[in-house]
Amino acid sequence: MEIPRSTPLVEAAKSHPDFHAAACDLFLTALTTGNTVSALETRYLAEHNITPGRFAVMLLLGVEESITRKPSQLAEMIGVTRATMTGLLDTLERDDFVRRAIDPNDRRSMRVESTPACRELLKKVLPGYFRLLQAIPATLTEPEQAEFIRLSRKLSDGLQLAENKFVDRAIAGHSAPPLSNSYAEA
Repeated sequence: MEIPRSTPLVEAAKSHPDFHAAACDLFLTALTTGNTVSALETRYLAEHNITPGRFAVMLLLGVEESITRKPSQLAEMIGVTRATMTGLLDTLERDDFVRRAIDPNDRRSMRVESTPACRELLKKVLPGYFRLLQAIPATLTEPEQAEFIRLSRKLSDGLQLAENKFVDRAIAGHSAPPLSNSYAEA
């Protein structure tokens, strides 16, 4: 996605007197930083032939051998629809990373568990993944990292409020797309 430079966006915002130009910088900085981090994660995982969505499911199931979950639980935990989770599980099962079985306590539902292949791949992927996670904030001091986390959480809370406003507008008959989750790819 091509992101507009801050100068043209600030210029365009001048026609909106109630808009603060600093919001443009904050928006563009958050957007480009998030896109860059996402691209780094995607590129690293692609070296192991997995996507971030598949990796999230593998982590939820593969850390311990005895973990089993319902597909609906997995979908809720990573913030995707049940349909998206079905697609993720289809590809993970096809590649022998997960196994689906009927829940012995409720024959109407399924349980999902990791396979030895999943756990083996995680053993190979996680060391490099953790090195990547450490490298991303390496230019920040520990206090700066703590401040970044605090401010990011505060911004995230604000985004939830903004999403609620979109929902309120939709209920009132105005169209507004909901904010999406980056794991919604299969």
